[in-house]
Amino acid sequence: TRARLRAGRRMTRLLSDFDSAHTGAIHDAQLDPLRQCLATASADGHVRLWDVRKPQEPAFLADLSGHSGPVRQVAWAPAGCGVLLASAGS
Repeated sequence: TRARLRAGRRMTRLLSDFDSAHTGAIHDAQLDPLRQCLATASADGHVRLWDVRKPQEPAFLADLSGHSGPVRQVAWAPAGCGVLLASAGS
């Protein structure tokens, strides 16, 4: 599944179109508070992390597997709370 990284609060400008390596639909994608890491949540049961400091060349960081089904949503902790990523599935 391909992912599109867009900039801005309203996500109006396309920065990158890249192969996310997900085998199912992407249900959610969220940037961390510092806008350096993108988390993608997919129907394939995986959360993937991407270094997006160079938006035109997203770099794969990690595959967070272990979900028993589709991952519907990801959320980062607010800035100043440390690095914490939560995911939710069905």
